[in-house]
Amino acid sequence: MKNFILAVLFSIILTQTAYASTMESSELFISPEAVFKNKQQYMLIDIRNSTKFELTHIPDSINLSASSINKKKYLQTKNIILVNQGYSSSAILKRCVKLKKDGFNVLILKGGINSWAMKELPLSNTKNIFSVFEITPLELYKSLNSTSWLAINISETPVKNKYLSDLKTITFPKSSISANEKELLNSIYKKIENRKLLIYDKYGSEYFTLLKALKNQKETPNNIFFLKGGTNQFNFFTKRVLRFPIARKVLSSEDDCDCD
Repeated sequence: MKNFILAVLFSIILTQTAYASTMESSELFISPEAVFKNKQQYMLIDIRNSTKFELTHIPDSINLSASSINKKKYLQTKNIILVNQGYSSSAILKRCVKLKKDGFNVLILKGGINSWAMKELPLSNTKNIFSVFEITPLELYKSLNSTSWLAINISETPVKNKYLSDLKTITFPKSSISANEKELLNSIYKKIENRKLLIYDKYGSEYFTLLKALKNQKETPNNIFFLKGGTNQFNFFTKRVLRFPIARKVLSSEDDCDCD
């Protein structure tokens, strides 16, 4: 009897996993182009924190925390599009499934506001556009278990950080990018697959040129992120904060990590 119960539970887990995987690749996501084409049909809810929202956001979107949406029953009559930063989809996917079960018509903007900006679609403040391409050390750490990254190390020295070393990485010093831009781009497109692109250097100060080069290509990755503060800040975070087991446990917990 015990084995039978365990078998049933295992079967349910497999079924739910397969269901979530299928939903992630199709039904629950909508492309930036499709939203822009029929924008008047949707209510865009930006679930990033208020600071990021104020820097720039999709015009006519509103800013709500993900956990507050199901308390606003009037939203059940709307066709909702959830907008996050775009580096992780597992938490927002679970949130979307729950909202659907609660009677909401909801989809997720594929690639978040980051992908929207990559497609050069309108933003409320283009002066702060780089903020949608930044990922903080905390955000990166929290994404490691749920996001597949292809990292580009453009610093001049090897990176000695176990978290960054575990990522699939292309090392390409920034001093050689101008002369070998085509080689770098070919390396990215060969290895990117379904991964998000993470670019970092030592101090996080020389990203813009590479972003411009990538955006000028006919085919670009759906998502590109730059590590804010570079490896210098990430090393500080991992050495000073993550040395405490309780900090690693709390910060590793899956949630809507880019929301209030």
